[in-house]
Amino acid sequence: MKVCMLTSVHRAFDNRIFHKEAKSLVRAGYEVTLVAPHEQDEQLDGVRVLSVPKRRTRWCRMLVTSGQVLLRGLKVKAAIYHFHDPELIPAGLFLRLLGKKVIYDIHEYNADTMLTKHWLPTEARRTVSRAVMWLDRYAVKKMSGIVVVNEDMAKLFRAGLSSPRPVVTVHNYPELQDAALDGGHSADEPVGIYVGGLSKDRGLEVLLEAGERLRRAYPEASIQVLGPLELAGVRREYAFVDGWGAYGVEYLGRVPHRDILKWLQRARVGLIPWLPTPNHLKGTPVKLFEYMLAGIPVVASGFGFISLIVRDTGCGLLVPPGDAAALSKAIEVLLRDPSKAVEMGQRGRIAVLDRYNWGSEEKKLVALYESLVGHA
Repeated sequence: MKVCMLTSVHRAFDNRIFHKEAKSLVRAGYEVTLVAPHEQDEQLDGVRVLSVPKRRTRWCRMLVTSGQVLLRGLKVKAAIYHFHDPELIPAGLFLRLLGKKVIYDIHEYNADTMLTKHWLPTEARRTVSRAVMWLDRYAVKKMSGIVVVNEDMAKLFRAGLSSPRPVVTVHNYPELQDAALDGGHSADEPVGIYVGGLSKDRGLEVLLEAGERLRRAYPEASIQVLGPLELAGVRREYAFVDGWGAYGVEYLGRVPHRDILKWLQRARVGLIPWLPTPNHLKGTPVKLFEYMLAGIPVVASGFGFISLIVRDTGCGLLVPPGDAAALSKAIEVLLRDPSKAVEMGQRGRIAVLDRYNWGSEEKKLVALYESLVGHA
């Protein structure tokens, strides 16, 4: 059976979309095509990737890329379409009108994210947020199935359904890679690490301030950052990546998905300095579980689901969000006490091996597909 995944926002080899969901469906026997912004058409790990041009501006992406994604997707003539971005809701509704089975995969609290978008005028954010929530709720009622990332989100959308629609929670837990099963971290140097997108709301300024404090208190220590940056709204002195070395922070850019675990295993502490935005309060970043899988302890902002998991597993330390001094001190405590760090890291690692891994989530995704096969 042909499946076509659609995204106009994410990279073709996005961790959740490609490496987890698409490859899981291939293993389950589906013929999977992914349409995404990419340089060229190609085939990898059994997934056929169809490319659309990348756009430089947000509005071009919303108005042009989304249409190109739909047009390429239509040519696949798939039995099930699975889209990942709210800007593709019109495409999803159109596919439903054509009689296609369509899954809407909601990665985050889209309405809440509008409240912190720096490209939106401040006075317009609440209005846009309400409009996005209305659109999401309307789309959920029309689609064949809904995939969400946690139970809180599942309850939110189930509450608005007058007729039954499958709303399935598929947590973004890490895959159990071979490298992870071989052992935990092997770091010799006192290095803290942050992996993933980094912006003002995700604690970019707090991280740099903490890095500067850490460098003064513990000169041998350093912080590494891997992933894309969003520098909108940050203070001018922090907007120049080349100067981050003065704060004891090294920016390494993006790294291939297959190499992330290796970088984590070379560090001693994983960092989540997020600020408590509405979306972050209810979200659980995959980096938390990747740190745990690598066997390194976590230093994280103490709020929301992040704090619940850290407390439940005993895998790290929690600090007040936005407190650079507390963040720096917690990092230093674990860097100077390797035995304590290893103990916490092993607790987190065992929790991921037992509970927080992709194996169980893959089964739920495949079960949703199987429930749609043969049903209108």
